[in-house]
Amino acid sequence: MKAAVKKSGQKVDIVAKKAGYRRSTYYNHIREPELGWEKLEKYGIALQYDFTEDIPEMNKHILQDAPAKYTPRTFEEAIRQLDKVRNKFDQLNEKYIQLIEEHNELHNKFDQFRDDYIQHPKTHKAAPLNKKSPEKS
Repeated sequence: MKAAVKKSGQKVDIVAKKAGYRRSTYYNHIREPELGWEKLEKYGIALQYDFTEDIPEMNKHILQDAPAKYTPRTFEEAIRQLDKVRNKFDQLNEKYIQLIEEHNELHNKFDQFRDDYIQHPKTHKAAPLNKKSPEKS
């Protein structure tokens, strides 16, 4: 975490405050050999840094700061960020297209069933209604 703060170029007190801690707490945290993932995640959000690249078993965190607040420090960093956003968009777009195809397929099946039912209503049995039977005393 200390290296990520240094790499960010931000002051320790600013990073600690963004993460919801005091500066002294930050220094206590960097001395902890097993800092909890929740705390590390808070620092990741404050730094706009994804610690899962260093610790793959850590859950991916969602950056909660508004994207407009993030300013890349170098052109290469901007390109990397853009590539991440493009990849995420492509993944979500593929899922969206798949869902649209599944929706259309189900809609077509429904239309076909409805048309069959209208043409041949006696071949389809209605589902029984759940009526309560009178209780015997």
